[in-house]
Amino acid sequence: MTLAEPGIQQPDELKRVPVLDLIALAHILEAGDGKAGLLEELMGIFQQDQPQRLEKLSEAVISGDLVTIRDISHAIRGSAGTMGASRLRAAAGMLEAYSTGHPSVASPQVLFELLTRAYEEARLALGEYIEKHS
Repeated sequence: MTLAEPGIQQPDELKRVPVLDLIALAHILEAGDGKAGLLEELMGIFQQDQPQRLEKLSEAVISGDLVTIRDISHAIRGSAGTMGASRLRAAAGMLEAYSTGHPSVASPQVLFELLTRAYEEARLALGEYIEKHS
Protein backbone atom coordinates (compact mmCIF):
# COMPACT_ATOMS: atom_id res chain seq x y z
CA MET A 1 0.00 0.00 0.00
CA THR A 2 1.33 3.43 -0.86
CA LEU A 3 0.77 6.78 0.78
CA ALA A 4 -1.77 7.59 -1.91
CA GLU A 5 -5.47 7.12 -1.37
CA PRO A 6 -6.48 3.49 -0.79
CA GLY A 7 -6.65 1.65 -4.09
CA ILE A 8 -4.92 4.44 -6.01
CA GLN A 9 -1.64 2.97 -7.16
CA GLN A 10 -1.28 4.25 -10.71
CA PRO A 11 -1.66 7.69 -12.29
CA ASP A 12 -4.56 6.71 -14.54
CA GLU A 13 -6.54 5.70 -11.45
CA LEU A 14 -6.36 9.24 -10.08
CA LYS A 15 -9.41 10.29 -12.09
CA ARG A 16 -11.51 7.91 -9.95
CA VAL A 17 -10.89 10.14 -6.94
CA PRO A 18 -13.39 13.00 -6.65
CA VAL A 19 -11.91 16.49 -6.86
CA LEU A 20 -13.56 17.45 -3.56
CA ASP A 21 -14.56 15.55 -0.45
CA LEU A 22 -17.98 17.06 0.20
CA ILE A 23 -18.21 15.48 3.65
CA ALA A 24 -14.97 17.16 4.75
CA LEU A 25 -16.22 20.47 3.36
CA ALA A 26 -19.53 20.07 5.19
CA HIS A 27 -17.58 19.59 8.43
CA ILE A 28 -15.67 22.81 7.80
CA LEU A 29 -18.95 24.65 7.15
CA GLU A 30 -20.40 23.15 10.32
CA ALA A 31 -17.37 24.30 12.31
CA GLY A 32 -18.02 27.79 10.97
CA ASP A 33 -21.66 27.75 12.13
CA GLY A 34 -22.87 26.86 8.65
CA LYS A 35 -21.27 29.89 7.05
CA ALA A 36 -18.44 29.88 4.54
CA GLY A 37 -16.26 32.35 6.49
CA LEU A 38 -13.98 29.69 7.98
CA LEU A 39 -13.73 27.95 4.61
CA GLU A 40 -12.89 31.27 2.92
CA GLU A 41 -10.17 31.90 5.49
CA LEU A 42 -8.70 28.44 4.98
CA MET A 43 -8.93 28.88 1.21
CA GLY A 44 -6.95 32.12 1.48
CA ILE A 45 -4.15 30.34 3.31
CA PHE A 46 -4.32 27.42 0.89
CA GLN A 47 -4.03 29.69 -2.15
CA GLN A 48 -1.23 31.68 -0.55
CA ASP A 49 0.89 28.63 0.35
CA GLN A 50 0.44 26.27 -2.58
CA PRO A 51 2.02 28.25 -5.45
CA GLN A 52 5.29 28.61 -3.52
CA ARG A 53 5.22 24.94 -2.61
CA LEU A 54 4.56 23.96 -6.21
CA GLU A 55 7.48 26.09 -7.41
CA LYS A 56 9.86 24.52 -4.88
CA LEU A 57 8.50 21.07 -5.68
CA SER A 58 9.09 21.63 -9.39
CA GLU A 59 12.71 22.53 -8.67
CA ALA A 60 13.10 19.44 -6.49
CA VAL A 61 11.63 17.18 -9.19
CA ILE A 62 14.00 18.65 -11.79
CA SER A 63 17.02 18.22 -9.52
CA GLY A 64 15.97 14.82 -8.18
CA ASP A 65 15.97 16.02 -4.55
CA LEU A 66 13.94 13.20 -2.97
CA VAL A 67 13.99 14.69 0.54
CA THR A 68 12.47 17.96 -0.64
CA ILE A 69 9.98 16.10 -2.84
CA ARG A 70 8.93 14.06 0.19
CA ASP A 71 8.64 17.03 2.52
CA ILE A 72 6.71 19.28 0.16
CA SER A 73 4.46 16.48 -1.14
CA HIS A 74 3.65 15.61 2.47
CA ALA A 75 2.79 19.25 3.27
CA ILE A 76 0.57 19.52 0.19
CA ARG A 77 -1.08 16.22 1.06
CA GLY A 78 -1.89 17.51 4.54
CA SER A 79 -3.28 20.86 3.42
CA ALA A 80 -5.28 19.17 0.67
CA GLY A 81 -6.79 16.85 3.25
CA THR A 82 -7.70 19.79 5.47
CA MET A 83 -9.35 21.53 2.52
CA GLY A 84 -11.26 18.48 1.34
CA ALA A 85 -9.29 18.42 -1.92
CA SER A 86 -9.25 14.64 -2.22
CA ARG A 87 -7.79 14.32 -5.73
CA LEU A 88 -4.96 16.69 -4.85
CA ARG A 89 -4.36 14.72 -1.65
CA ALA A 90 -4.12 11.50 -3.67
CA ALA A 91 -1.78 13.05 -6.25
CA ALA A 92 0.49 14.40 -3.51
CA GLY A 93 0.44 10.99 -1.85
CA MET A 94 1.61 9.35 -5.07
CA LEU A 95 4.54 11.74 -5.39
CA GLU A 96 5.37 11.37 -1.70
CA ALA A 97 5.30 7.58 -2.07
CA TYR A 98 7.66 7.82 -5.06
CA SER A 99 10.08 9.92 -3.00
CA THR A 100 10.23 7.31 -0.25
CA GLY A 101 11.13 4.49 -2.61
CA HIS A 102 7.73 3.01 -3.36
CA PRO A 103 7.60 1.77 -6.93
CA SER A 104 5.74 3.93 -9.41
CA VAL A 105 4.73 3.37 -12.99
CA ALA A 106 5.24 7.06 -13.71
CA SER A 107 8.19 9.39 -13.58
CA PRO A 108 8.32 12.12 -10.94
CA GLN A 109 7.75 14.66 -13.72
CA VAL A 110 4.47 12.96 -14.69
CA LEU A 111 3.43 12.71 -11.04
CA PHE A 112 4.23 16.40 -10.55
CA GLU A 113 2.16 17.29 -13.62
CA LEU A 114 -0.77 15.30 -12.21
CA LEU A 115 -0.38 17.05 -8.87
CA THR A 116 -0.34 20.47 -10.55
CA ARG A 117 -3.46 19.63 -12.52
CA ALA A 118 -5.17 18.36 -9.36
CA TYR A 119 -4.28 21.62 -7.59
CA GLU A 120 -5.90 23.69 -10.35
CA GLU A 121 -9.00 21.48 -10.28
CA ALA A 122 -9.22 21.82 -6.50
CA ARG A 123 -8.69 25.58 -6.55
CA LEU A 124 -11.49 26.09 -9.07
CA ALA A 125 -13.88 23.61 -7.43
CA LEU A 126 -13.29 25.07 -3.96
CA GLY A 127 -13.94 28.56 -5.29
CA GLU A 128 -17.25 27.40 -6.76
CA TYR A 129 -18.15 25.58 -3.53
CA ILE A 130 -17.44 28.66 -1.43
CA GLU A 131 -19.44 30.89 -3.77
CA LYS A 132 -22.38 28.49 -3.60
CA HIS A 133 -22.31 28.45 0.22
CA SER A 134 -21.68 32.13 0.88
